[in-house]
Amino acid sequence: MRALREGLACAALLLVGVSALAAPAIVFRPLDLLAGTDACFANAVSSDGRVVAGWCETNQPAMSEPVRWDARGPQGLGFLAGSTDCSAAALSGDGAVVVGNCNLASGTAAFRWDAAGGMQDLGSLPLADPKSCYFDRPNVISFDGSVLVGDCVTMDQTAAEAFRWDAAGGMQGLGFLADTTLSFATGVSSDGTLAVGVSEPSDLSSRQGFLWDPDRELQSLGSLSDSFPNCSPTGASHDGSFVTGICYSAALTNAVAVAFRWDAANGVQSLGVPTGQSESSAFYISEDGAVVAGEADAGANTSQVPFRWDAAGIASLGVLPGLDSCEVTSLSADGSQLAGLCFEQSVSPAAFVWDAQNGMRDLRAVLAGTGNDLSAWLLSFGPVVSSDGRTFAGTGFHDGRDQAWVAPEASDSGGCWVALASLAWLARRDRRAPGGTTEGSA
Repeated sequence: MRALREGLACAALLLVGVSALAAPAIVFRPLDLLAGTDACFANAVSSDGRVVAGWCETNQPAMSEPVRWDARGPQGLGFLAGSTDCSAAALSGDGAVVVGNCNLASGTAAFRWDAAGGMQDLGSLPLADPKSCYFDRPNVISFDGSVLVGDCVTMDQTAAEAFRWDAAGGMQGLGFLADTTLSFATGVSSDGTLAVGVSEPSDLSSRQGFLWDPDRELQSLGSLSDSFPNCSPTGASHDGSFVTGICYSAALTNAVAVAFRWDAANGVQSLGVPTGQSESSAFYISEDGAVVAGEADAGANTSQVPFRWDAAGIASLGVLPGLDSCEVTSLSADGSQLAGLCFEQSVSPAAFVWDAQNGMRDLRAVLAGTGNDLSAWLLSFGPVVSSDGRTFAGTGFHDGRDQAWVAPEASDSGGCWVALASLAWLARRDRRAPGGTTEGSA
């Protein structure tokens, strides 16, 4: 019944919009500022595109608050005690849990938020004070938000240990591999069963990738070869059957990098490098482990190009015209769509999207080409794509400030984003100020 009521409400809103003018195929919608703030940033989107997470901030006085947006608008998530400087780092796939960091006088504290419990301080590991515990990447949370991974580090950085958190056990240190004293978590599988990371000696002279699961706990990932012994996992498939990352040459100073994929049967396997490049680094893997994405280059201080690897091999995706380098910032669950950012020193960065049918395209041009007015927008931050590949979200520069946005497909029936966005789009069209600019935001 609830789904029916929501569907009828959305249908009614869409009918009102369509009666005036057909909405764009992809609806670009600026996300409202949290009341009293000056700028907002979006860095995560739920699997179905219904929820976006990020933070909003003010300059005078300095304040940053994590925010969760859905069809009802922005919701400030609050702060941990003693802080007014918090931001979101990741969002669960179902959109129900936000995790992030709050800066305190004594260091950084990791938090978890959900509707039932609000902001929760996740605690710390028994390292020497002062210390910080935090999340520093988007793949640190399981799909349902029940398992988290992160790091605790002393302020002088002489001690560090990866942690895993769940409701039953709280924050637990993952330990260290043999002959190492530092460990860092780099990701967790969507089902929460496998954590991955790196373990290093205090002099940082070598690097060992690790796998952790509740049954076998900490174990070495292994290495690619004697020439590439230092391996760093960066992500895992949905059930942890596949892991991707980067293996480095023996000398970590000016090391050569090669992307890898691991599975239990074959161990660490090189993904190679695209034609014309000499190094590759993998950062994203599809839910089934069949697709890997990352960047490649021709060596130190050279331009980098995004790549995509599948059973057919590794292929460069190119660079947007007029720009120099690109990086991947997101991959859909099935690996069919990528999003990222291209840049060059003398011009503004530009967000891109890629799929097999269309190749690499300027995201701003794609959105403008489907009827959205982005004449006053600069999409200069790396966007994210929802797991289902039907919604993009990110941060742009508009009217002299940073502002979060979301862009779902108009055909997406999975919520009211489109209905509300269609009406907002029509309202902005009817509020045009002289000179073609738009007054206000949706």
